[in-house]
Amino acid sequence: HLQLPPAPDEARMVAYFERYRDQFSIPVDEIDNNSSQDAKGAKGPVGPSDSNVSEVNSSIPVDLELDLLAELGKDGDRIDAERYAENAAKEAAFKFLDEINELQDILRSKYSSYQQRRNSTELSALLSQPKIKLKSISFADRDMPMQGAILGLEMRESERRMNKQPLEEVKSLNERNFFTRSVRKARDGFVVFVFDRATESGPGDYSTASFSDLYKGHADKLKTEQLLEYADKMFSALNDQNASVSNLGIRVLVERKSTVSVRASFDSENNSLGRNLTSLQDERSQISDSERDGNATDEQLAKKLVLDDEIEKIREQQAMLNRQRSLAVRLVEACENLSPDEKWEELERSDSEVIFVRSKGVYTIRSKDQSVEQISERVFDLEMARSEESRGELIEDLIQKGFTQ
Repeated sequence: HLQLPPAPDEARMVAYFERYRDQFSIPVDEIDNNSSQDAKGAKGPVGPSDSNVSEVNSSIPVDLELDLLAELGKDGDRIDAERYAENAAKEAAFKFLDEINELQDILRSKYSSYQQRRNSTELSALLSQPKIKLKSISFADRDMPMQGAILGLEMRESERRMNKQPLEEVKSLNERNFFTRSVRKARDGFVVFVFDRATESGPGDYSTASFSDLYKGHADKLKTEQLLEYADKMFSALNDQNASVSNLGIRVLVERKSTVSVRASFDSENNSLGRNLTSLQDERSQISDSERDGNATDEQLAKKLVLDDEIEKIREQQAMLNRQRSLAVRLVEACENLSPDEKWEELERSDSEVIFVRSKGVYTIRSKDQSVEQISERVFDLEMARSEESRGELIEDLIQKGFTQ
């Protein structure tokens, strides 16, 4: 839709010059007041300028003015042409959206399968209009950010708030809803996406695989093999009492009754770190404000670097604490299936980590449901305790009476 007009003629350049005459004048140089000042006298106040003083104006050379006028005219024409082309492309996209929306009912009633509708003469004629430029794309979930950046798709405000990619709307297309219901702005104009087909994920073909996919698969395989080998060595070291296991991963020790108490303990420590972090950030903000106003001292600037290091350390502590909290909760949840024999067991294994756990000891509470014999023994114990207490009271009364007599 972009059509640049021809170069501006002389009449248009003259009209443009008359409209923007002030842009083609050299600014007046400031007059040096010190040149007329008497060396022996003091400088007096500057009064209002006389009305009969003529304005000093130096015009640009004629050939330079003509070139500048022609260049400005071309720039103005190009801006107007781009604006008109953008509006025309937007209107054409909306027109295409209306036409394909009207055509979908006709295609459903005329053809039984989607491939027939997709390859129909009606839809092909609609897509072959002169103002429509076809471009085929294919992408997987991991390729959506890159493919969207290549197309220059504009992200809507709702997508920005929800951290969604523009191509997620295209991903939701299917054989029934085979085109997007809205026009989206891209780098080369406005686009409407039409669904072609969806390919299920499966094993790839080595002959058509890209080098990046092959390298990534090879690197992942080596990483997994090294992790499994290291995990076996770690498990052997954990079961060997003479081996040192202080440097093997992250160690978490839990002595709690439930996951609620575990979370409460870590949350309390995390809140304490959060308060320290807020205090340091507030102090740093005050120094930054003073630095922006130009009132910061050398001591404040030196302390700002120290505060940055302390803030970074606290953030690292918070990240490690969150990691330990997650492991502690998983450890407590796994304790029900562990035997208290202090032997290490493998709890979970993934591509990036292996978790080993052990139970060093447990304590239990008596069950509320007891047998008849246990109830009888308990009643007998209570009666004996009550009789001993009564006997003690009687002996105490007799002793007191004996002393009074």
